[in-house]
Amino acid sequence: MQTAGLGGMKHNTILLGWPDSWRKKPSWRNFVETIRVASAMELAVLVPKGINWYPSNEDRMKGHIDIWWVVHDGGLLMLLPFLLRQHKVWKHCYLRIFTVARIPPLLPVLCVCVCV
Repeated sequence: MQTAGLGGMKHNTILLGWPDSWRKKPSWRNFVETIRVASAMELAVLVPKGINWYPSNEDRMKGHIDIWWVVHDGGLLMLLPFLLRQHKVWKHCYLRIFTVARIPPLLPVLCVCVCV
């Protein structure tokens, strides 16, 4: 991650696949360590689950797209699923946005917003 970029430009997001066989292999350690390094470098991390079964242009998906907005990064994570839904494959999917909010006693509360 430290050597990526082009000239003076530097990336601000990494795409990391979900470890499918984390119970059989110690791949979860690499997954967690990569997230720690990305967090220390202040990078946004996108973790799609099931990227190997990504639909083709002829498919039409139904159901929902879950977004876990853990770090408020200025809206990048909200823009990506919105743009994804503009495509004909994902047009009929609903967005489900999950976020962690803090209330006055500083207790974490899970808030759920469902967008159409």
